[in-house]
This record gives sequence, C-alpha cells and structure tokens, in this order.
Amino acid sequence: MKNSMGSWLLAGVLCMGAFHSAGVAQEQLKKEPDPYSFSIRVYRLPAPELEIGFVSKERGKLRAPALPPPNASNGEIEIFIKRSHDVVKEYFGQQGVTLPKGSLACYDPASATLALRAMSVVHDLVAPFAEAMLNQSPKHVAWSLEVVEAPDVAVRAAIKGATGLADHSGAFEKLLPLGKSVVTMRGETKSGQATTVRQGALVDDPDDYTADDKPHVEATFHEKRVGTEFSMIPTVGADNHTLDLTVSLSHQHGAGVPRWDSLTDGSAGKIEARWVDYPSASVKTSITATDRATRMLGVWALDGVSDAARGGNLRAAFLRAAIVNLLPLEDLRVEQLIKSRGEAVDPLPKAVRPVGDPNLPPGMIVRRFRVAPDFLSLGGKAGAAAAAAPADPFAGGGAANEPMFLRRMNVDEVLRAQGIPFPEGASANFISKTSELVVRNTPANIVLVAEFLESIADTKTKYVGFSLHIVQADAALIRRLERETFLLPDHSAAWKTIEDAVTEGTAKIARSAWLETNSGQQAITESVIEYARSDGANYGSNSETTEAGKPDKEKDAAAPVAKATIVNNGGNAWLATSSEMRPVGLRMEVEPTVGADGKAVDLNVSVGYDYAPPVQRLMDEPVPDKTTRLAVPTTEFRTSVTKTSTTMLSGTTRMLSVWKPGGTPELEGDVLQAIFLRADVVMVEPAVKP
Repeated sequence: MKNSMGSWLLAGVLCMGAFHSAGVAQEQLKKEPDPYSFSIRVYRLPAPELEIGFVSKERGKLRAPALPPPNASNGEIEIFIKRSHDVVKEYFGQQGVTLPKGSLACYDPASATLALRAMSVVHDLVAPFAEAMLNQSPKHVAWSLEVVEAPDVAVRAAIKGATGLADHSGAFEKLLPLGKSVVTMRGETKSGQATTVRQGALVDDPDDYTADDKPHVEATFHEKRVGTEFSMIPTVGADNHTLDLTVSLSHQHGAGVPRWDSLTDGSAGKIEARWVDYPSASVKTSITATDRATRMLGVWALDGVSDAARGGNLRAAFLRAAIVNLLPLEDLRVEQLIKSRGEAVDPLPKAVRPVGDPNLPPGMIVRRFRVAPDFLSLGGKAGAAAAAAPADPFAGGGAANEPMFLRRMNVDEVLRAQGIPFPEGASANFISKTSELVVRNTPANIVLVAEFLESIADTKTKYVGFSLHIVQADAALIRRLERETFLLPDHSAAWKTIEDAVTEGTAKIARSAWLETNSGQQAITESVIEYARSDGANYGSNSETTEAGKPDKEKDAAAPVAKATIVNNGGNAWLATSSEMRPVGLRMEVEPTVGADGKAVDLNVSVGYDYAPPVQRLMDEPVPDKTTRLAVPTTEFRTSVTKTSTTMLSGTTRMLSVWKPGGTPELEGDVLQAIFLRADVVMVEPAVKP
C-alpha cells in the first residue's frame, strides 16, 4: 500500500513538473518572436548606389524611384511600391541578402530611408548591413551644456541620484524644475577635433601699480574673461556608440568684487590699491560616455555671493553629447505607403523560408562605382604604363620599324596593376554606356578598389557659400529648438521657426553675414567698429618721457602699460595719452573642404561676436581723508566666441552655438542668442546658353 501511495505521489509530482515545464516553454515561446513572422521596420540606409543607380546583370541600370507626390492616387502609389521593391530587392541580392516572397521594400533616395516588410530572420540580415552603411557615413558630435543653480538640498539629492550611473539625465531632469538654468551652451565638432565656446565680458584688470613723487602712476594690465568658457575634444569609439570626452569648463558664477588693499601701515601716509576678486569654478577631466547620455561635470558653492537669499545655493554643470550621422532628415512616408497599400501590391503569404543567392561566390560581394567615361585610359601611372606596353609576349623580338599589335588593358588588369587581388570567382566589368564599374570581390578588396577610384576621381571645380545669422529670442524658444535639433544633422526646420518668430516680432536677427571661398581655402569677413581704448597716460608737472611716450617697438607687447592718476582731494595735472584699437562687432572665419561626394563639407569655423557695446568702468566712490588711492579705469567687452570643426551637407542649416548675453537692460532678461549657419556647395559650370 505504501509503495502504491508512493508511486502515486511520485507520478503526481512528475506530472506537475511536466505541466510546469510545458508552461515555462509556452512562456518562452510567447517571449521569443517567431523568426518567420512578418513585420515592418524602418532603416536609415545611406546607399549611394540606390540614389545614382547601379548595374544589374539581367536588367541593366537600376535606380530607386523618387517618392510620389503627397496627392498621388492609389494606383500611382502601388506602381511606385512595385518599382521601388524591385530595385531594392536587386540591390540587396547583390549584397548577399535575399528578399523572399512576401517581402516588400519601399525606399526614398532623397532621405535615405528604407521601410521593409519582411520576416524576422530577414530583418536580422538587413539590420547589421544597414548599421554598417550608417557607420560609414560622416558624423559629428553635438553637445549641450547646462549650469543649474538650486538649493543645496536639491543639488545633493541630484548627486545621490547620479552616483553609480553612467547616465545622469534622470538627476538633471529632477533638478531643473527645482532651480534655474543660469548657463546654456550648445556646440558641435568632429571626432578628434577641439571645440571652444566662450561667453561673458573681457575686462582690462591691473596686474600692478608703480608710483613716484611727481606724481606719476603706472599700471600694467592683463585681459580677464569674466563669464563661462567650455572646451572639449570628443573621440567617437570604434563601436560608434561610445564617446571619449576631454573637457575643460571655467565658470565665473558672480560679478567681480572690487577691494581696496592697503599698501602702508600706520608708520606712513595711507595708500591703497584697487583690486578685483572674481569668484570662479573650473573642471578639467576626461570621461567616457555612451551616445546621448547626460553627465554631471561638477558641483560648486557660490563663494563670494553677497545675496543672502542665494547663500545656500549650489551650482551643477551637466553635459550631454551625442553622435549625429550626416544624413538627410528621415521621411516616414515610406512606412505609411507600405502600411496603406502594401497588401494591395503583394498580400502577405502564410509561410515562406528564405534562400541564399546561388550566383554569388561565398565570401564575396558586389559593388558598383561611377567612374569617368575614359576610365580605362586613366588607370593611374602603373595602369597607363602597362597599357602602353606590348601585350604580345613575342613583340619584343620584332625587327625595327616592324608594326606591333597593341591592345588596351581590360578592367581586371587595370585594377591588378594597382595591387588589388582578384581571387578565383572575382571579376570586374566596365559598362561604357553608363560609365559604371561593377566589381565582384571580397569586402577587403572592394575597399581597395574604392580607395583607388577615389584617388583618380575627376571632380568639377566648386566653391562653398556660407550665410550666417545671429538671432535673439526668448530663452524658452531657443532651448526648445536646441532640444529638438540635438540629434539632427539639418536644422532647417528650426531656422524656419526663427524666421516665423521674427515676422511675428517675438525674435530678432541681431547680425547677418555672407562669405564664399574655394574648398581648402581660408576666408574671413568682419563687420566691426575699430574701438579705440587708452593704453597709456602720463600725468605730472613736467614733460619727462615715460613708458607711454616710448616708440611702439620699444614697448613690451606682452605687458601693455597704462598710466593712471593718483586720486586725492586736490591738485592739478596735465595729461598725455596713447591708445590701441580693438575691433568690436562680428568676425567670421571659415576653412571648408568639400568631400569626394561633392556634398559633405568638412568645416573649420570661428565666430566672434560682441553682443553689447564696450563699457568703461570708473571709480565713483568718495576717497577717505588723508588717503591716497591708486585707481585705474577698466574697459569691459561683452563677447561670445565659438570655435569648432564639423561636417555639413550642402544646402543644410545648423544651429552652431547658443549663449546667454548680458550687459544691457534688454539682454538681462530671460533671452538667449544663437548662431545659425548654412553651407552650400556651388558647382562652377558655364552658363547654359538659350
């Protein structure tokens, strides 16, 4: 009986275990998608062959058709989907990816956007291919910097929330509503290239004073930047998903605090010198961040701030950086067209299994290249020399003046002459009618072919035109546009928003500039006032020559000397002065290089802008009795400087930089300024005669 009961219990346990295992298996099946289920996915696919055309073996030259107009009929849409799918299917087939029955591809060559209806196993093949193509596209690094001031409790909570995390965006989003953003900066640069953005005032501060009994006073000045300066060198990781960032941040979080420093004690007459103290914070570090992550760079107290209401506040700096591929803006109409008319073009089948391409040798791919019509005669020095040599092995033994038979090198020989291997199964064909080169080879050898063709590419003369606008608008609008454009390579929509705001009177364009130059050449434009400021003065009762009266070549350029009077309760003095000139306004410097595709522009750019007039600061406080004070007038220049290296597509607009201006009642409000820059590659071609 015991055995029977034990067997029954054991059987029950096994049965329950079997049901449990079956339940787990069912749950796993629910979690894991069917590899042969169909879905629609959208890819960014920058494939020049689909835009300019490629050659197929059986159908000649193929090129992806343009999207139909928004008001196209259902019939026109279905014709477009069929044509687009046929071209993409052929293209993928030559890349070793077969689109089986039931697949449907819709491609927009203008935006490099692909919508693909396919099985999961096909998506698994297309996704890495699209990602590889995307990784090969030009890219830059966009960044934004926010300095937030908030109560110390809130900032310390943000520190706690960021601890141990590689992305501090959560801490930033929680802190911002509890405080106020006091600095907003925006910029971009190429991987490995430095970028610098400065905002604030430039002030002439005295380094030292020299006085004698004439009375003569001399002061040596240095130029002090009061505001915020941010510099960064980003490097995109090999995985195209991480960033190594070397950053430097310098921030003056309060106005200069003037202070009179006594130079004598009670044993002599009282003499004081005027100095200015600047509360500041700085951070220098190197970090590794993931693409689009936000990092807290530093936290500091508000030393030197006299406002009791802010005495317990802290400031925190947050940096966000993202990798932006240089592509046209995505167009999701391709996905909408498949969803709306895909079933009418090709209904989904119930069960299909993919097959490979039997015509492509293992390990090889097919690429098409557009080349010059006279490619066979422009195959480089090695190719030209080989083409000029007799092809007949017996030709060298002919008699003098005996005619010899010559033949032109075929494509394989031209490429082999450049050291490009052609293993068994590889081939190359030149289609003279379309000036295209079709190469079947291993991926490594295809790269060699591309490098060789790029080295002999014959491009038309072109130059680059730039239009620049510095805009001023409500800070909320600029910050919204900064967020919306952060991951985009083209900010034309944001610029249109600014134009509309200018029309409505809610924004204004503070400065505009226009500049053209050839690729690889530097160009500079200025729109300034040559501002004269005193750099020397001689006070006294005689005419002896002092430092200000020396010829320019004798002055120490590294330590400009100015004169200042001893401020006291009486006395007269004669005055001799000298001055120096400083440009105040807008200065733009560009150095563009047009890429081999004639569309991408590698750009070094520097923009300096004085957003408020210079102001001379004079001592206006009363002087105590029996006290001599050394007082020096200083001049403040309110400027923003942006220096960076980036890449732009011809015809696109970029929000290049953002800063907080100040110095006038209008600018002290919650407003920001930004730079919008447009680049256009212009071909130098003869005008078409009527």
